[in-house]
Amino acid sequence: MANWIGASRTNYVRLADGVTQESLEAEFERIGLDIEVSPGQGKNVDKVCFLPSDFSGDGSFQSYLFPDPSEDASDDEEFTWADHVMPHVAVGEVLVMVCAGAEKLRYVTGYAEAFVRLESGEVKQTEVSITDIYGKASEVFSVDKGCITETEY
Repeated sequence: MANWIGASRTNYVRLADGVTQESLEAEFERIGLDIEVSPGQGKNVDKVCFLPSDFSGDGSFQSYLFPDPSEDASDDEEFTWADHVMPHVAVGEVLVMVCAGAEKLRYVTGYAEAFVRLESGEVKQTEVSITDIYGKASEVFSVDKGCITETEY
């Protein structure tokens, strides 16, 4: 039996005022995120991207936070980009997360999510999956979606 192996990352975004790489690294230990800084050039400010930490055995981002050793937590806390990352991203910056992978040639998966934090603090989100192509092909080519075989075995 093969294992799914993926690759994931985000684009580079500006951080909110007062947020530093050091403050993020301390907070993100529980999330399992690594941070890569792109040095600013000229008038541009430094931007960061987020990568799965070395604890990710398959190349994807964690779904749950690592337990806080100082707390007696019995339930796993789910990780969400909107709750755990976007409060640290500058208002108006669009964070795009991409994840793709495969289990040998049995199947290939991929999706992307985009987030933006508004002035109000609300986070808007949208997503797309590579499997959306079946519906799009059905619509554009005027064929029944059920007649299109999936790219897997």
